[in-house]
Amino acid sequence: MQFVFSEIGLVYYRDKENELCRKIDKAVKRSGAADYREYLMMIRNYRHEISKEFDNLVSELTIGETHFFRDEKLFMGIKDTVLPAVIEKNKNRKRLWIWSAGCATGEEAYSISILINRYFSHRLQDWDLRITGTDINRDFLHQAINGVYTEWSFRGTPGEIKQNCFYQDEKAWHIHPEHRKNVFFQYHNLVSMPVPSIFHNLFSFDIIFCRNVMIYFDSKIIQKLIHKFQESLMPDGWLVVGHADHNIRYFESFKTVMLPGTSFYQNNTAGGNEIALNNGSNVFKTPFPAGLDTDTASPGDPKNRSSTFTPGKRVALEETGKSKLPGGRRTEILEQRLSEKKPSDLTALSALINRGRWEEASLLCEALLKATPMDATLYLLSAFILEQKGLANDALASLRKALYLDRKFVVGHYHLGLLHQNLGDLKKAEKSFDNVINLLQNYDENYNFELADGISARELKALSEFHLEVLKGDERGGNTA
Repeated sequence: MQFVFSEIGLVYYRDKENELCRKIDKAVKRSGAADYREYLMMIRNYRHEISKEFDNLVSELTIGETHFFRDEKLFMGIKDTVLPAVIEKNKNRKRLWIWSAGCATGEEAYSISILINRYFSHRLQDWDLRITGTDINRDFLHQAINGVYTEWSFRGTPGEIKQNCFYQDEKAWHIHPEHRKNVFFQYHNLVSMPVPSIFHNLFSFDIIFCRNVMIYFDSKIIQKLIHKFQESLMPDGWLVVGHADHNIRYFESFKTVMLPGTSFYQNNTAGGNEIALNNGSNVFKTPFPAGLDTDTASPGDPKNRSSTFTPGKRVALEETGKSKLPGGRRTEILEQRLSEKKPSDLTALSALINRGRWEEASLLCEALLKATPMDATLYLLSAFILEQKGLANDALASLRKALYLDRKFVVGHYHLGLLHQNLGDLKKAEKSFDNVINLLQNYDENYNFELADGISARELKALSEFHLEVLKGDERGGNTA
């Protein structure tokens, strides 16, 4: 039971012991384990990684109670106040990123897409629009990716939306492709996986939805999660929670915006402590995530990994790590990298990226690349920045430079796959994820990539396999999300 509370965060069951035991018993029986001890051994080593038994347990315990346009007044507030404010603020950047955290079977993410397409599509031509749905339940995610629903998902939904935004096939309703093309779904455990995270594409959002999820967590997890959300929001970004989630003491650092029948929380901070960056002849200030001790925290320190992407000494050496890669000149080049740049500069660069400070990040990245032009890691970070500036082709070129310098750069291949997927080039995305899986055969499955939030080789392989499964489903169903 403690595993359920600590790894999944579902303290909802703390006073429902009989119900929890009944569900765990069902999961144990399905697994074929002899007893609780053997079952715990089966799932403990995988935690949030793709594991059949862990997924079965999550499926038993999680609740996917949702439907399209749940809470009419909230969506009216999104249409009349939140989206107009964000679109006006971002009109020069032409970017709108939204996260549906704990998206269950995808109704919320698709509702947002429908709302945007119906009322704002004329204002968002050529914009980088992304709606990312995440959940811990992979069964839910597969249904969300398929975009197929029964009548139960439309209770309380206006009939004209169902008729105009979906098409019927026998007894099921399929969402129209136009409402799927900017919607992405991925696995994420809000309790145990890092946020914000460049590696997981969970950072610098304009709006975060997390409705009726936190009611299952205790106050300590809720406070930590809200802090993570705030770090993942752009300045003046919006946090949308459910009616049961409102507790003013949790949102004291936000600006509360009251609207008829609902309320929202707006990010009221520009971001953390200021530190001075010395860039040769250029000195400028940049916000650093609150709580990060820049003087004592090393790049591999866990307190960095929880909130920032932190390349450093362990990162630069990771590709030699426990893999079967040759040493010699390759090791000399990596050691040379270490002597030519300061980990604090890379940490600062990652902090700028996480906070969406793209112009400052671009300046710092250019300076670091000028000093160390043979660093594959910097070209990866440069690709993130270029993509955010709307320069997708330049981002692709930067990633290709990274892989030219290091053809076995696993994390580089992974992000090349994500970029191709975002651009709709599914075949090239598949090839990149296949490259990741093939390269990982040379790694110990427990090897951790510090460059990628400490993810293990086993989990990275599983995530790549999940992406491939989604891509193959997209090809069959015509989904470009």
